Amino acid sequence: HIAAKRIAAKMLATPSGLLPDPIVTLEGPHIMEISTRSAREVAHLDYDFPDATITAGFFDIHFHGIAGQDVMHASPDGFQEIARHLARAGVSRFLPTTVTASLDTTLSSLRRMADYIETAPREGMSHAAGIHIEGPFLSHAKCGMHPAEHLQSPSPAFLDRLWEASRGHIRLMTIAPELPGALETIKHATSIGIRSSMGH
Repeated sequence: HIAAKRIAAKMLATPSGLLPDPIVTLEGPHIMEISTRSAREVAHLDYDFPDATITAGFFDIHFHGIAGQDVMHASPDGFQEIARHLARAGVSRFLPTTVTASLDTTLSSLRRMADYIETAPREGMSHAAGIHIEGPFLSHAKCGMHPAEHLQSPSPAFLDRLWEASRGHIRLMTIAPELPGALETIKHATSIGIRSSMGH
């Protein structure tokens, strides 16, 4: 049995607004009760943050790196360093996000991201909830910092190569919808559980 922990703060952000003087009772990752200082006598608080607001953890859906670590090249230890830093910043989940690169580099990065997602410890760290591919299906005219020489024409077959390397962990794809083949690729992405975002 996991011992309950009680956390108090100045405010709690809820879907219906701010709750003043909250006390949140947790058992492991589960919220067991939300009360207030005025609603009950509290004999014991494990944590008291009188000037803080408790919120749900943030979900960063477009994340390239932190603390000197780049998700395209991070080792398992590098990913853990990323996850620790994000947790300290209030990010509870994130999508490591590729940048357009050579096919070999992209496939290798997707495999390493999948390895981390499948083996990562969750306690005290931000959780990698899937992968976001930013590119290679971007416009040459609006590619920004993405190397134009590595951009690809969208196609379901090319997306399948990325999907297989990720072992099914791609959750989001940034794609320029005006490109030839983009709409067919978006339809295929939807069929395998990838959401599409217009970009570049």
